[in-house]
Amino acid sequence: MKAKTALIISSLIMIAGIALTVVYTMDVFTYIIIALGVAFIIPSFVNMLMSTTSDANAPEGKKVKIQRFSGLISSVGSVIFGITMIGWSDLYVPFLPMIFAIILILGGCFHLCAMGLAFRPHRLPLWLYIMPLVLLALGFSIIYVNKDVLTPQYIVLMSGIGFIIFALNALVELWFIYKFNRVPVKATPVDDVIEVEAVEEI
Repeated sequence: MKAKTALIISSLIMIAGIALTVVYTMDVFTYIIIALGVAFIIPSFVNMLMSTTSDANAPEGKKVKIQRFSGLISSVGSVIFGITMIGWSDLYVPFLPMIFAIILILGGCFHLCAMGLAFRPHRLPLWLYIMPLVLLALGFSIIYVNKDVLTPQYIVLMSGIGFIIFALNALVELWFIYKFNRVPVKATPVDDVIEVEAVEEI
């Protein structure tokens, strides 16, 4: 991933995390489900319109007709799914804590692997590993802590803090990559020997 793309993604995650920490007292889970339902409906509805309003006189093969029909069926299914998410959002709310927990755990594992493997032969300071460990702790806490104690508001707050930590970790990694890339590469003794032998032969 390019540094510019990683910077944009990290900034968006940071914004999402800040937004969650600001609105955590609201019924965020319901709003998220409704927003996802709308996200399912709009592109599917557009796809249905494009499939049904295409040029009927244009020659089509059997394979194209099958693709159009399967696309139309999947679009109808997505619209129905989106409508159920909007109309019966309470059915989907219980799944969101697990989704947030998995995202945080995967984020922590990603940063641990990136810092442990991708930066070789350079060594990162040990304090930097605290952030992905915090992500893992937040994710497993959402899964295993009693939901009578850990209310949806606290889960949203923990997820927002986790997103902010993930983004900060990514920004720090980008800074170290920039720092390591600026260090000039020293010539190895093997290179010096080759150059001397080449001069002697001339």
